[in-house]
Amino acid sequence: MLKNLGTGKPLFVGDASIEVKIADARTGQILGAGADRHVGNKRLDADSFDSWDEVFKTLEIWSDMARYRLCSERGGTHCVKPNA
Repeated sequence: MLKNLGTGKPLFVGDASIEVKIADARTGQILGAGADRHVGNKRLDADSFDSWDEVFKTLEIWSDMARYRLCSERGGTHCVKPNA
């Protein structure tokens, strides 16, 4: 409990962070920026024994969010909103 308060995550659980900046290649103007952090789960199921499972799920969430955001910003009409 005390460890959770200090770090914001349970013991023996990993986390992943990402920072993104999108800039115009020609002008250098920043078009967008963002940051996110995901903390793993403590669970016992078949996927939890694969040490890369949480990493793959987090990368999938981030790629879905980026795809949706880019589609929305360009005015797409069939953008699929992620479930994250």
